[in-house]
Amino acid sequence: LESQPPQIPEGMVDAASAVASAVETCLPEARKKDMDIHVLLPDSPIWVRAERDHLVQVFQNLLDNAVRYSTPSTPIRITAQLQEDIVVFAVQDEGPGIPLEHQTRVFERFYRVDRQRESATGSTGLGLAICRHIVQNMGGRIWVESPVRGRDRGAAFYFTLKRAAPSEPPEIPHS
Repeated sequence: LESQPPQIPEGMVDAASAVASAVETCLPEARKKDMDIHVLLPDSPIWVRAERDHLVQVFQNLLDNAVRYSTPSTPIRITAQLQEDIVVFAVQDEGPGIPLEHQTRVFERFYRVDRQRESATGSTGLGLAICRHIVQNMGGRIWVESPVRGRDRGAAFYFTLKRAAPSEPPEIPHS
């Protein structure tokens, strides 16, 4: 991923289907912690320029982190804001958050905010770095805001992707 130059994918993917796949994978762990994953997306397809498997990986990594580091019995929210030529996605949790001094570094390979907490969860410190490379390689950007706006805790991970025109043919999913 690091060696590839950023390039907006030719294909078009319905981001809602990628979210659904990621939620399906992460839901069993969320249920173990009595957590709900709220998918708050528009009813119509969200066509973006992306490679489907990579987009699923981004959502899955962000959801996995939200489940792993959030307080049991708290919700996780996935949202999308459609803008003129991009879509801004967010995965928001109600965990302890990320201190400001660590927010720019959490996307570095092997970086850990709290080494004790990370070793207890089995994290490798690679998930957010992978997300950053995937998003950048698809022509987008990724960032974190913590605490979540209007709250005193939690983290919201945002990323952008280029919107695709609905008249373009969709990418055929891989079997």
